[in-house]
Amino acid sequence: SKYGEKTATGTKLNIYLSREEMAEIIGTTQESVIRLISEFKQDKLICVSGREITLCNLSRLAETANLTD
Repeated sequence: SKYGEKTATGTKLNIYLSREEMAEIIGTTQESVIRLISEFKQDKLICVSGREITLCNLSRLAETANLTD
């Protein structure tokens, strides 16, 4: 909620990073980031259009990241 805006399809992130930049931030390879993004898209957790990412199912995404109580 801090870095995004609500839309009809979810929360659109207002941060635009390349796959390489994401990998550097989280300390993994660009290939791992690409694979995770693909998995999240397939599971309908996120929607991607170019460099724009929308969190389509925030509660399931938080569950996947073990951020729920």
